[in-house]
Amino acid sequence: MLKAEKEKTSLLLAHELNNFLKLRPAAKDRYVEIIRALALGAKKWSEIKGYAEAKLGEAIPPKNFTELLNKLVDSGFVVKEDGGYRLADPLLAEAAKKIKL
Repeated sequence: MLKAEKEKTSLLLAHELNNFLKLRPAAKDRYVEIIRALALGAKKWSEIKGYAEAKLGEAIPPKNFTELLNKLVDSGFVVKEDGGYRLADPLLAEAAKKIKL
């Protein structure tokens, strides 16, 4: 039962994340890589940015990266705490795997 509930929640989160990304098609890849970095345990701004840039193969200007991260915080997908960041829900990591780039 618990596994089924986790899967249901993960699918719901994937749906919510897809809706968020549909409104931001130009930055979709960047948002997904930020979430994946957090899912892998990156917490510091520089770690998250470095991961996203490496995966995307492009530099992201610091101001733009901060705006992307802040939009994820404002939308409730990411939490800022103790000078770092984390996913608001651990199941969001599973949801991010369902997003196709």
